[in-house]
Amino acid sequence: MSVSPVRSADPIFGSWLDRRRARIEAQMKALEDERYGDLITLITDEEGDHPPPSPRSPVEREAYQQVLTDSRALTERMLKVRGQILEELRGLDRRRGAPLPTESRSGRGGSLDGYL
Repeated sequence: MSVSPVRSADPIFGSWLDRRRARIEAQMKALEDERYGDLITLITDEEGDHPPPSPRSPVEREAYQQVLTDSRALTERMLKVRGQILEELRGLDRRRGAPLPTESRSGRGGSLDGYL
């Protein structure tokens, strides 16, 4: 079992870092595996999503900055995937032939365009 130096310095901050890293890794893995239902569950799970204790040492500040960097990378990846999904849906909407009998032609795709 490996113990990070941050965890040994401050168990509360270290345990928060461990939980946050595990959440980021789980979300990234779900995103990579295209398990979007699992990703939504992980994002909406609020357990353990409390603000971190303040970093007190340079090692803790560095570890905190790394978690922020990883979190930003995850957010950017999610935005990219979201854009790809919306583009694909927009393409499907364009390729679809005639509107459904209950749908006017002008109403098709309107809400989707707002996201793009």
